[in-house]
Amino acid sequence: MLLLVACACWLKIAFLCEWLCRKLAALSVEGRKYCERKLPSRTDAVAIRGWQSLSRALMRMHCGKMTVKGRDMLNAEGPKLIVANHCHYLDPAVFLLNIKNPVWYMASHLVFKFGHNIVGAFIGRAGAFPVDTGEGRGAAAFRQCVRLLCAGETAVIFPEGNAFFDSQTEPFRSGAVQIARLAEKVSGKKIPIVPVFLDYQGHPGGWIRKFPFAIQCFMVMCTFPLWRRPLKVTVGTPLFASEFAECRDLAAVQLRNCVVQLAQAN
Repeated sequence: MLLLVACACWLKIAFLCEWLCRKLAALSVEGRKYCERKLPSRTDAVAIRGWQSLSRALMRMHCGKMTVKGRDMLNAEGPKLIVANHCHYLDPAVFLLNIKNPVWYMASHLVFKFGHNIVGAFIGRAGAFPVDTGEGRGAAAFRQCVRLLCAGETAVIFPEGNAFFDSQTEPFRSGAVQIARLAEKVSGKKIPIVPVFLDYQGHPGGWIRKFPFAIQCFMVMCTFPLWRRPLKVTVGTPLFASEFAECRDLAAVQLRNCVVQLAQAN
């Protein structure tokens, strides 16, 4: 009798493992499609609700409280390009929890490829699309972002390229203003650029940059009680591409200054 029970349990575990392997393989294939920028026409509402629930839990764990100044500008009607500093892996969650309508996020292609593209499947369903953060390799993602803006969607990008846990705002890359400028040219409509400053307060110092990014995330997650502070989000007045210099590099500096100046409003 015990032998029969043991065999039944073994078979059940074997079938469960087989099902899990098939599921992971399917997610890997799906994630690879997102890595190739084969985006669906709309985001998955179920996936978004799941990420929102996870985001709330992580926000409570890491920050406890989040205050937002200017939330109405995040939810204004029409297409818009939201630009923010990037100092935590929770940054996309801020917009996921504060914008009512579906939003598209530009994320590093390395995040999509993590876990044999499985992570890409989950974040791709919620509206993320990959950008190759290598120098001069972001053109395909920029075109994708322009297409979304021309279709009346809202897109979020972090021009620093990567998250920096020491809360220092690094120089912005030059794509954000150019994306808005090209979208205006293609659509014939004004595309507002909404600057946002995220202030987590009390993060680790520059020493944390000595470690690979994945280890930095792990360290911040495991030692969150040391850095747990209320998150302050400041949304600035929408800007337009015509307000920035024609020179790409100078426009990037101007946009960074607009975001950093919001810190004084906290």
